[in-house]
Amino acid sequence: MASADYVGGQQQQPNEPACCTKCVDGLQNMDPNALTYILKVVNIINAALLAFSGIWVFITVNPNLLLVLAALYVITFSFVLLMFELKLESCNRCFLRNMGFMFNWTGRLLFFILYDLNISTC
Repeated sequence: MASADYVGGQQQQPNEPACCTKCVDGLQNMDPNALTYILKVVNIINAALLAFSGIWVFITVNPNLLLVLAALYVITFSFVLLMFELKLESCNRCFLRNMGFMFNWTGRLLFFILYDLNISTC
């Protein structure tokens, strides 16, 4: 009798692909324009949540100077991320001239990693 693994409380057959394999296959078969649109919407939502978290500091009763500076930094970053995702022509020229690394995936990935490391230390 063959043994079957249990994943997420459901029995999985030995030859059945795992959940991650299904997700990766789905992403590989997805239309690049649809994937770009989904990532754009996710980044706009991310910018809105970042702005909200920065504004939340000012709603609190007694923020100190460090929190206020970090909140202003987060709000500014969320505005920059929003302008980058909206792809306004005047902003694109400024971004390309000053932040060209945002136009390729490795530069953007490193930027987000460094940004997250900076926020996590506050």
